[in-house]
Amino acid sequence: VDLLKDGSLFLAEEDMDGWDLLVGAVHYIPADKTSGISPKNIDNEFLRQTELMLQHPVKVLAHPFRWYRRSGLPAPVHLYSTMAKMLSKANVAAEINVHTNNPDPDFIRVCVENDVKLAIGTDSHNLQEVAEFIPHLQLLKIAGVTSDMFSNVLFSVNCS
Repeated sequence: VDLLKDGSLFLAEEDMDGWDLLVGAVHYIPADKTSGISPKNIDNEFLRQTELMLQHPVKVLAHPFRWYRRSGLPAPVHLYSTMAKMLSKANVAAEINVHTNNPDPDFIRVCVENDVKLAIGTDSHNLQEVAEFIPHLQLLKIAGVTSDMFSNVLFSVNCS
């Protein structure tokens, strides 16, 4: 799910209930590098949009920093700790998604240090990508997450 301009979920009222898992994403902020807004204000608006998302019953924040890459901006390394603390406080997992994304192992490390669960997502766009987790496992290994840590680090949900 995404947000509408008023901060509500982009989800029809009749579809609000009954979900076992909602994955939220910040795909848009009302600023970009061509709008003349300073990088600090872009960061503030990005964090504001993320805070709005975390006020909803989402369990996973999808591709936490993809907006920067898609906007032609460098990864906001200076926001990694802030984001991890926000996710930890909200008890929301960070999605690790390698489909057209380039998750930073440093962000993964910061998440682990802040007890943020990691949700593995393939974002499959074709059948060959379904359950293709080798790139995720390689990325976790680079970040220092070993298989004996999986039960404590990886997000899971029991759907009824």
